[in-house]
Amino acid sequence: MAIRLFFLILFTATTIFLASFRTGVSQILLVLLSVFGLASVFETIRTFKKLELNGDVLTLRQSFSRTQSFRLKQISDWSEHNFYIRGKVKKSLVLFLHDDQRIEIAIYDDIKEFEKLEQYLKASLPKAKSI
Repeated sequence: MAIRLFFLILFTATTIFLASFRTGVSQILLVLLSVFGLASVFETIRTFKKLELNGDVLTLRQSFSRTQSFRLKQISDWSEHNFYIRGKVKKSLVLFLHDDQRIEIAIYDDIKEFEKLEQYLKASLPKAKSI
């Protein structure tokens, strides 16, 4: 996430800088690109989740949102999604809780905690759907 955020901020700063030297249609296009860059930075920060797995309690921290904690015993079902992008496998887990809540966690959110959670789920609830 840090690399992606760095390049988005660099892109946005560059377009804002270039827009200050242009006039007319090119300035409008650069301003629109700057707005797109700022929206992308905000969305990247907003969707990043910090995971903490302590015993059987999973805590999710997310910017601009309240902290969620729940027991792993509340998970009624889960599925694993594998995406093949540019020769790499991207994984995500979708957790379905008893109270009809759905939580999606991607491997780029927090790799160590993601792998611990994945191992726990495979050992405790082996009936996952792999997509």
